[in-house]
Amino acid sequence: MFEAFDKAQKVSFTIPLGTKAHETASISSQSIYCPDQNTDKAQLVYLNSLAVYAVNYYLEILGFETEPERSSSQDKLTLKFFSPADLSVKNIGVLECIPVTNETEYCEIPSEVWSNRIGYVIVKLSPSLGEAVILGFTKTPSAQVALNELLSVDDLIDYLTDLSEGATVGIN
Repeated sequence: MFEAFDKAQKVSFTIPLGTKAHETASISSQSIYCPDQNTDKAQLVYLNSLAVYAVNYYLEILGFETEPERSSSQDKLTLKFFSPADLSVKNIGVLECIPVTNETEYCEIPSEVWSNRIGYVIVKLSPSLGEAVILGFTKTPSAQVALNELLSVDDLIDYLTDLSEGATVGIN
């Protein structure tokens, strides 16, 4: 009985996306723009950057040390060919930050990021892009992940804490 109640009452975390977040996203998306290039790619890089910003902000609040400068999502050359949204967590591993919209029931994890990740954090961006909600995460990549099947943000904290303390945690 409590289990069903707990699943229905998953904890999420809301982060404001202010000027700094949008400036960072703008710089990232402009770095890959070419006049003959599709603007959809620039938009994807922008949204990915907002998701990475939100997860970085959240993890720093919790006391996890992040290394965004070591992430592929900060590399201009990588962004010209791929659209990673990764965030390196010092001495723990790399998380992929997946942005979704309000209408989404499933998220897609690109196959290009199915390896070398300790998890996938799903971030819902508001229609105005004024805030982000960290919905939860999954340890296992797949083409489609149902949002209602995500592990909670509390589970993410426990998972990262276990990894930082050297606990053996299975990554499926």
